[in-house]
Amino acid sequence: MRRFTFNAGTLLSLLLCVGSIGALVRSHCRIDYVGHTHIHRRPDGKLVCTDWTWMTQGGGASFTWHESGMLAGLELEPGADWRWDTDPVVHHDQWCGFGYQRLSQGNAPSTPDPLNTLAFWFPLWVPAAVFGALPAVRLYRRVPALGMRRCTR
Repeated sequence: MRRFTFNAGTLLSLLLCVGSIGALVRSHCRIDYVGHTHIHRRPDGKLVCTDWTWMTQGGGASFTWHESGMLAGLELEPGADWRWDTDPVVHHDQWCGFGYQRLSQGNAPSTPDPLNTLAFWFPLWVPAAVFGALPAVRLYRRVPALGMRRCTR
């Protein structure tokens, strides 16, 4: 059972590595967005919009979570919506680093509705390297080095 679990984990890791490399290559010519918007009513009766977006572009990926209060005049019904979009890359942004941003505005007098944003980004070679580590170790252990045969005495 342990061997099956380890082999399944290696296969999953290899598939995620190949997918990360595919996303890395595609991100240099396309910008891909996947997102979800959820409008819900809080216990106090206010409508709140929660939105998250996953984006790949220019060799990197970013995740953004955003929550904001809805305007009082809008009469929207609670619900959820998924979206996916792709655009061609107009110019190449050369960001290859890691980043993190958090913005929070409470119930300040200038902003009657709360606003919270959390975003982080990273280069896509990181998940490819992390997911490729287990298959690489397995391959290294299974294939003997060229020219170095084990002596069986």
